Amino acid sequence: MSEATQNIIKTITYFDLFNYPLTSWELWRLADTKKTYSEFSADLNNLAHPQIANQDGFYCLSGRADTLAERQTRYNVSDRKFKRALAAAWWFSRLPWIKLVCLANQIGAHNLRAGGDLDFFIVTSPRRLWLSRLFLNSALTILNLRPTDGKFSDTLCLSFWISDDNLNLAGYRLADDPYFRYWLAGLTPLYDRGWTYDKLIEANEWLVQELPNWQRLKVLPRRHLKTSGRDRRPLQIFQPLERLAKKFQWLIMPDNLKALANHNTQVVISDCVLKLHPTDRRQEFLEKYQEKLNDSGLRI
Repeated sequence: MSEATQNIIKTITYFDLFNYPLTSWELWRLADTKKTYSEFSADLNNLAHPQIANQDGFYCLSGRADTLAERQTRYNVSDRKFKRALAAAWWFSRLPWIKLVCLANQIGAHNLRAGGDLDFFIVTSPRRLWLSRLFLNSALTILNLRPTDGKFSDTLCLSFWISDDNLNLAGYRLADDPYFRYWLAGLTPLYDRGWTYDKLIEANEWLVQELPNWQRLKVLPRRHLKTSGRDRRPLQIFQPLERLAKKFQWLIMPDNLKALANHNTQVVISDCVLKLHPTDRRQEFLEKYQEKLNDSGLRI
């Protein structure tokens, strides 16, 4: 089996974990081998493997054609959810310390489940992370828009924050972490001030090294808030409030998050990053990925 065929199968197999068949363009963008699109298309045209099916322009594992209908359903759901996310990003952007608001999903913004919440990745000005989180989470709590044990659908989850002086995310990856790689590649910027999204990608050059054909998302104007590009630096008079906001939020933070804090990459709590993922399924996804590859005769 050629290296090109192996890379194609690996990519299709990984995204099958999320019931997401891929177009040839998506496969090319997410493959880990540097090629022109025409070269990659030629590889696809020559692909003949019993584990891979091509239907209606989508590539998936054999016997998984039902995922095409699921992808279409989720696309329709995503269009409605995107409008909600964009409205939320507009409100978030009223806070002067918010630099970047992204809708975060493993596949991007077009694979949102009807009953799922909306995950956001937020970048703030330096030394304003805790204060920004206090304002936004307080507002969401008052409006009953935060996810709870009994309520997920269309709620707003703000569980990953960084400041713009800490844009390199490599330290939050596992040793073998395709999930985090595709998560970063799938971020959809909704609000971007001071070209923070570009700075984020530049600070994580490992992403382009691992996905050499990947290109930054070009978001439609109707799905992106207009900004002037001007930056607003934090006023020092708010620094005492930042310290108070940190102390208060630490006091009310759930005990499970405190217990997990800074022991690994699940829960990271500092003045420049808040990564609050007590249930981290990346290792589980990696193991399932390995099982699927083993079934096709490949290894990672």
